[in-house]
Amino acid sequence: MFLDLAAIRWLSDLINEKRKITLLTVTHDRAFLEEVCNSILELDRGSFYEYSGSYSTYLQGKEERLANEDQAIKVAKGKYKKELEWMRRQPQGRQTKQNARQEAFYKLEKSTKPRIVDPTLELSDEGQRRLGGNILKVRGM
Repeated sequence: MFLDLAAIRWLSDLINEKRKITLLTVTHDRAFLEEVCNSILELDRGSFYEYSGSYSTYLQGKEERLANEDQAIKVAKGKYKKELEWMRRQPQGRQTKQNARQEAFYKLEKSTKPRIVDPTLELSDEGQRRLGGNILKVRGM
């Protein structure tokens, strides 16, 4: 469904009047999201993340979460290097402790994989503006 500027304004006013409303929306109108959202629930790689606040707060929170994930991957890679050396030596010793450490190594190995980044997706709060009334005007066709 396409909404023109008047319909977007009406919907925005309706949502803001009825504060106890849950709305699932797919839109590219970031100004609309900024105006009506007070909480955003994101589904990313099979996990839900909740952000309280406006759309710009969501963008900031997501950026911080991804930076924290990147830092955790960096730390895991450091530990992974040490554990990889241990695995390559094929340690001898008590079997149960060795098995547990090997299982922990494989789990750690999975956590060092960087997240998949879609190069075509860019979230930005710059350049937000309301949609105009006219998309295209043609005369004398």
